[in-house]
Amino acid sequence: MSGLVVSTLSTARRPRLTQQQRSAATREALIDATIECLMEVGYDRATTGEISERAGLSRGAHLHHFQTRATLVAAAVEVLAQRALDDLARAVKRLPHDERRPAAALDMLWRLFNRRLFHVIVELSVHGRTDPELKAEFDPIKRMLGHESMPRWLRVAFAGSAEDHRLDDLISLIVASTRGLAVMKLLEPSREINERWEACRAQLLTLLQQAGEGRC
Repeated sequence: MSGLVVSTLSTARRPRLTQQQRSAATREALIDATIECLMEVGYDRATTGEISERAGLSRGAHLHHFQTRATLVAAAVEVLAQRALDDLARAVKRLPHDERRPAAALDMLWRLFNRRLFHVIVELSVHGRTDPELKAEFDPIKRMLGHESMPRWLRVAFAGSAEDHRLDDLISLIVASTRGLAVMKLLEPSREINERWEACRAQLLTLLQQAGEGRC
């Protein structure tokens, strides 16, 4: 009996969530489930039914928060992208402050482009080519990754200063080379791609060292 009383009192004291809190929790559950689907089964199988089931919600629950599947996917990828940028910022801060920095920065970038987030971005970019709604929702996120926060952190990684624009062209070359090989690895995984990366890494490292010496 005493156990029942304690349980009843505990339940009674538990604060009720406001409508705003319940709405935020539902939105978060949908985004988390969408991220899980995109990572595990890909865009084609990340249906609103599958997402709702994983979130423990009714099939129509997403309509109160996201009008279309494209807006839901874009919201999930935006969360993923921000996490990736936060991870990048932390990784840059851990880079050594000596002659090892250029090589460590190249390795950091290669790891970044081999993460599942990059695979999701490639997949959605391909789908966006023939899906105008998805493209419209997804383009701002690609701009955030490609033209805003990421270049600033990469400038810090390779040049040591966010204000130093002297290496911008070289950094663009580094990103294009690394990303291109990562796409090739995604499409045709093989040891040969890793060997190509090692050769590319050596050449990029030489260019970085020459730039540091003022010869590039």
